[in-house]
Amino acid sequence: MKIIKKTNRMERLFILAIIGLPIILFWKYVSGVTNFVVGDIASDCIYQTYPDLVHTANRISNGEFEEGFTFLRGLGSVEDAVIKGLSNWVTLFGAKNIAYLCAVR
Repeated sequence: MKIIKKTNRMERLFILAIIGLPIILFWKYVSGVTNFVVGDIASDCIYQTYPDLVHTANRISNGEFEEGFTFLRGLGSVEDAVIKGLSNWVTLFGAKNIAYLCAVR
């Protein structure tokens, strides 16, 4: 009986560690203080994601929500319709505010 109680206690501690540790480590991102685009994790976020977010914000401010064509990438490519989601919600606040919201300094 003691073995079962000890196992349950260890399982609970393990589950608590699995859930609690990422929340503690990534609290800045969970609470919204900063966003996923940071320079020390991956430089491709700054060189690819940030300009794409600015471009999407400019499209929204110009009223372009449907599909289109752009020369942003090389000789040109088709753009999809603007769809808001967890990865690009910061574009709703305008192109000037994206750097602050994405923690690009």
